Amino acid sequence: MLNLKTFETCLNELQEIHEKGFTLATILGCGVVEFSAGLEAAMLTVLEETMQDADNYIGWWLYEDVDKTVTFKDGSAVDLTTPVALYNFLVMEAR
Repeated sequence: MLNLKTFETCLNELQEIHEKGFTLATILGCGVVEFSAGLEAAMLTVLEETMQDADNYIGWWLYEDVDKTVTFKDGSAVDLTTPVALYNFLVMEAR
């Protein structure tokens, strides 16, 4: 597993790549975006595997425009609105 600082850096970089790719797609078309999308997907895979994220919470957190709360069958919920909360959740889930 990564330490918190490295995890936050990777997550922030993925967000930035995604946002810039979207902006470039709007301005230039797909050429640049196709390259960055492949790099972005590879980085996401490495981050998910390193954090043992078998349920793809990282991808969900980055790309889904939803409330960042995980609710379990028993009704309990975990707020994952921050990178630190997501990191702590992933560490807990990996145990």
